[in-house]
Amino acid sequence: MAARTAEYEEQLESLLNKCSSLEKQKARLQSEVEVLVMDLEKATTHAQNLERRVSQLEKLNLELKSKNEELVASLEHTQRELRNKMADLQKLQHEYEKLHEQKEALVRENKKLNGK
Repeated sequence: MAARTAEYEEQLESLLNKCSSLEKQKARLQSEVEVLVMDLEKATTHAQNLERRVSQLEKLNLELKSKNEELVASLEHTQRELRNKMADLQKLQHEYEKLHEQKEALVRENKKLNGK
């Protein structure tokens, strides 16, 4: 019976050691879980911040696209006006040259008439 008692005591001590080891492992794993939970909370907060930033950037991008489209339309309109003004200027320059030639011809003719 003493042998059985000693065997049971050994088993009990072995189980207590195993239980202690498991408790330590449980504590270590619990600590790791807590760290992981904190990391997850930080990552979630960071992800939410990034999502807000993406939303802000998308809004800004839409505003800039709209402004760009307005500027492109304004540029195209201005270029059309410039081409029209250039065409008008060329017509006026041509008319000016014709009038200048007519004036020179009239001056020459006037000199001929006055010179006689």
